[in-house]
Amino acid sequence: MDESCGNRSIFSDWRNDPDCFTLWVLVTSKERRDDLFAVSIWCVMICVALVTNVLILVGIGSSATMRSATCYWLVISLAFCDIGMVTIGIVHLVPATTFRTRFVETFGWRNIIMLFFYDVFYYTGVLLLGFMASNRFVSIVYPMEYTRIFSRGRSLAYIIFGTFFGFLVSLPALFPCCHTIWDGSIYIAYYENSDTCFKYVDLSVNSLTLLLMIVSYMVIIFKVRQSGRAMTNNQLTIRTRSTLARKQRTNEHL
Repeated sequence: MDESCGNRSIFSDWRNDPDCFTLWVLVTSKERRDDLFAVSIWCVMICVALVTNVLILVGIGSSATMRSATCYWLVISLAFCDIGMVTIGIVHLVPATTFRTRFVETFGWRNIIMLFFYDVFYYTGVLLLGFMASNRFVSIVYPMEYTRIFSRGRSLAYIIFGTFFGFLVSLPALFPCCHTIWDGSIYIAYYENSDTCFKYVDLSVNSLTLLLMIVSYMVIIFKVRQSGRAMTNNQLTIRTRSTLARKQRTNEHL
């Protein structure tokens, strides 16, 4: 089971030999051990992600209380985004890494379109994470405003906006200036044109959302700790007053 792949009399480099990109060669060839390791890890991660998100949907769907809570609408939407990315991983990314050019041309349109759909799910998920952070921020810091800011209508509008904006941000990937390519030989997606200005849009969306999440959860942690200290102080004050009251009653009896 430790075989070499390819016809060395025809191809000096096994990477140029289509016969090296079969499932059997992936499992048996020493040249493709890195590919086997990468594909195996991805398959495990994909299975875990798929099962986890399906269980999330089942869990929320089976509870009337959770279904009616707008915060879980964001969780449901994010789960669908994850399932979308996982699906593209199953039908495209893993086969493109396993079978390389036998499955898809690196710069072919099928590769570009599949990466476009992956980007749509990805950017929509990123924006939904930002909305989830804002949801938690409002519920903890401004609880009296929560039902107004995250009402049913507005929550649905946030989800629709996130989906539309995710599609809008991904749209340039269909144009030659901004093509995103999956290269199974190096296990990474990259811009066909490395000088594209679209990379700054990508960086801005991810960075601003990450900043929003960091600030929101830092304030939430501070607020929770502050509330915890206030509760502890109140309990201590109540105990102190109760102790003094008991002592006073004891002295009166004496």
